[in-house]
Amino acid sequence: MNSILIAIIAIVLALACIFLAFRFGKYFFRFFLGFFFLGLIGIIVLAAFVANDVSNFKEGITREPSLFILAEEDNVLASMALNPIHKQTGGDVLEETLSNATRDLYGEDYSESNDFDLPFTFISREKRLFYSDLLANDQIENMSEEYFSVFIINADVYDEHMGDIVSLGDVSLSVEEIFQVLESDNASSKMVSFISIKESMPADLAYEQLRSSIGDSSQVRGVLFMLLIQNLVGEEVRDVTPMLKLFQKENLIVYPETIMFKVLKGIPEPVFKSIEDKLAGTQDGNNE
Repeated sequence: MNSILIAIIAIVLALACIFLAFRFGKYFFRFFLGFFFLGLIGIIVLAAFVANDVSNFKEGITREPSLFILAEEDNVLASMALNPIHKQTGGDVLEETLSNATRDLYGEDYSESNDFDLPFTFISREKRLFYSDLLANDQIENMSEEYFSVFIINADVYDEHMGDIVSLGDVSLSVEEIFQVLESDNASSKMVSFISIKESMPADLAYEQLRSSIGDSSQVRGVLFMLLIQNLVGEEVRDVTPMLKLFQKENLIVYPETIMFKVLKGIPEPVFKSIEDKLAGTQDGNNE
């Protein structure tokens, strides 16, 4: 329902109320005014709660880890945790200065990884299977003990993207091929098979290429899931705003389902756009 239609309906209702007020006298007019102001107060209070929840959500998701799950019915195909945004402290500045000095001393042979640069932490196979059991038994609340929010993406949302191409190092894969890897019992072995065929190389060399692309072959599911999320929402994976449309279309489960998400289920497009804009604005402020 667009804003023009909403305005027309509001005008028609206002004219009808004016007509009834003149027709039936002051008693109806008093009742109408009382009902109108009570409704207006209710809308203002609800809007205030939603606005506060939007701010709390954006603050929380940048300060605490959140769990992302790709589910095919009750089967968890992949899972990973979105890391909080790291705020640089004085100690970090000192560490970076020492790191730069060490790099100057040792040259290009020196390398150092910074976990805070990684948006995601990949989940172990054991935990993924544990999450599958919880999902099958409708115990999503037990997933959230370590996380601010849990986002469960329905694999069906990718049905229209199966032909999309994503890159893992030097290897290009379609979304359909990624799902073939995720649905297999041994994702690493299936991925090696794809690389071997696509690059026309022996399996042992394909395995080495896989390791050089992701560092640890046991994290194949997590890396591919991250590529799928980027395919869906873009490179800025910490901005969950694009996922709100998935929630509205029931392709995303969010736990806990706070008042913002409850309201999103049935609101008209202009109100949804307003919440989306506020979330995007808060995201920009957190990134400054």
